[in-house]
Amino acid sequence: KLFDDFTTADNVIFAWTLSPDCFRNDIESKASPLNARIEASKCAINKGFKTRICIDPIICCYDWKNKYRKLVENVFENIKPQDIYDLSLGVFRISTDYLKLIRKRRPCSVCISYPFISENKVSHYGELSDEMISFVRSEVMKYYPENKIYTWDDKGVSYE
Repeated sequence: KLFDDFTTADNVIFAWTLSPDCFRNDIESKASPLNARIEASKCAINKGFKTRICIDPIICCYDWKNKYRKLVENVFENIKPQDIYDLSLGVFRISTDYLKLIRKRRPCSVCISYPFISENKVSHYGELSDEMISFVRSEVMKYYPENKIYTWDDKGVSYE
């Protein structure tokens, strides 16, 4: 019903960040469940709005490949690829100063337990970032054209 109050515009893109539901307890406790976000994006699409899907942040955790494979399958079981304006991928990255603060406040959090690499005041997974992006990109490309996928990694945005 939210989208009933808006009219489409060429310069507006609605975007949804999607993560596996397993992160809701630890790091996204106040976020809507994955299926609710998928349904909201479908409502926007049905009203004619440009819609971006963002699989970001991709977080290193136990069995991450299986979790993100299932996430991608869920997205494309529920949304037609041709209805998605574009899709972005991004690995978990965080300001090094903020990471230190979070580690003090939430020492048991899954998303900050990795031994991050810090460069230019940004902490990231290092070489694992490339593996994660590559894996999720290959899963997305089973359903969605590569030329409409862009990525965020520890170096910034890249359009591939």
